[in-house]
Amino acid sequence: MIISIIICTYNRSQYLKKVLENLLLLKNDGSFDHEIIIVDNNSKDNTQEIVESYILKNNKFKYFFEPKQGKSNALNTGISRSIGDIIAFTDDDVIINNDWVQNIANFSKENDFDAIGGRIIPLYCDGTPQWIKDCSDILSGPIVNHDYGEEIQPYNKKMLPFVGANMVIKQKMFKDYGGFNVRLGAGTGTMGEDSEFYRRLQSANMRIFYNPKILIIHPVDKNRMNLKYFAQWHMSSGKHFALKNIEDKKKDLVFIFGAPRYLFREVIHFLWCMVKSIGNTRLFIKAYTEFFIRIGMIKAYRYEHLH
Repeated sequence: MIISIIICTYNRSQYLKKVLENLLLLKNDGSFDHEIIIVDNNSKDNTQEIVESYILKNNKFKYFFEPKQGKSNALNTGISRSIGDIIAFTDDDVIINNDWVQNIANFSKENDFDAIGGRIIPLYCDGTPQWIKDCSDILSGPIVNHDYGEEIQPYNKKMLPFVGANMVIKQKMFKDYGGFNVRLGAGTGTMGEDSEFYRRLQSANMRIFYNPKILIIHPVDKNRMNLKYFAQWHMSSGKHFALKNIEDKKKDLVFIFGAPRYLFREVIHFLWCMVKSIGNTRLFIKAYTEFFIRIGMIKAYRYEHLH
């Protein structure tokens, strides 16, 4: 068994170095092999120099450069360069448990699966407002959080898709269902390349499991601790939803000002919900996120209409 670990990075060498240190400490009982692929998505900092210094320490590290901007381009490059029959994805700013890849191997030996979503627990910085922690389930996008408890279980329709910071996918799935959608993901002004691929697998009735033993700790950037960032993130998320509808060629929609009419009604509805819920933080945040998702969808539709 060979497990290929893929990390895509862009101008974040100060974070990446800590992740590479974690990866040096990964446990391996000798029953499998693994490689660590770092895809540099056109960084202008010293990312290449840092990765090459780790290649000298451990020949499991491999460096590839992807000049075409966009996380999905980098992910697809990593997949095409990988030799593993199992591919594990994580981010360039996480804390990786040293038994992470061993637990992937253990599950793989004992279970028939097509993809796995691992558990992600946010690590808040000092001074994080309590209201953000209390709304972590609502904000489980801008704050990376994927936690369905301690039990291994198949995904069901009530569970959110697995997250790119901690997902494991059989190489065969990419051969059968294609790579990540290059119109989605960081670097494109939108996101959702991971959830879009999850839904492809789900539509094909693939075997997808949640496994809490495959654990990642995700530090929460203090720059994300504000309503402005949450608005920007959810607008990008809205663009993702709109692009999906556009690509699916959904019909029977009435358009005004270059976007479906129903979206303007929903913008007004969620704006009113925000006004009504002032004083109830959770209700306000729910309405706030839905409002900016619709704003993002309108922007995406209008962009497509004008171009």
